[in-house]
Amino acid sequence: MAAVVLAAGLARRMRGPKLVFRWGRTTVIGRVVTTLLEAGCAPVVVVTGGWRAQVEAALAHLPVRCVHNPHHRDGSMTRSLQCGLALLQAEPGPQAALVALGDQPAIPPQVPRALLQAWLTAPQAVWQPEHRGRAGHPWLLPRRWWPALLAWPAERPLRAFLRTLPRRRLPVDTSAIHRDLDTIDDYLAQRPAA
Repeated sequence: MAAVVLAAGLARRMRGPKLVFRWGRTTVIGRVVTTLLEAGCAPVVVVTGGWRAQVEAALAHLPVRCVHNPHHRDGSMTRSLQCGLALLQAEPGPQAALVALGDQPAIPPQVPRALLQAWLTAPQAVWQPEHRGRAGHPWLLPRRWWPALLAWPAERPLRAFLRTLPRRRLPVDTSAIHRDLDTIDDYLAQRPAA
């Protein structure tokens, strides 16, 4: 299973390159990517945008591929995912892609592992983790739906696209699937002890 990490945002509310803020012994984006690698995802593609140079430098020591979204300023998550999937589409191997957010470093490797196992039981469905009745990230998109997403209008939200597909939810025991780092308060509240 491959993974696409959406890391093209400008972090306007954070007013700084939040993806390269410290997170334990690494960075926010470093923790996200390491979690996916520990879960067995390969290849891992990181879609960069507003803080491209900083994000790429933070990931230089990890086996990932970075692709730049030249239209990142429009804020379209759809367009960013299309950039990542276009890179993967050219490769014959991966049969699914886990779609992760670059600012969710608290998600444990058990979540992507469980999604992979669930997907094997229903490989045509989009799988989303769920905690207390609410779906979250990361979610798993089978390869058969990649062409449809690549053809989806970039200005339309991903949620609308997902509603057109067969979906299943996988209950997980962590609220981390709902928690991202939008503000400095989010970061200060969630970051692990050094």
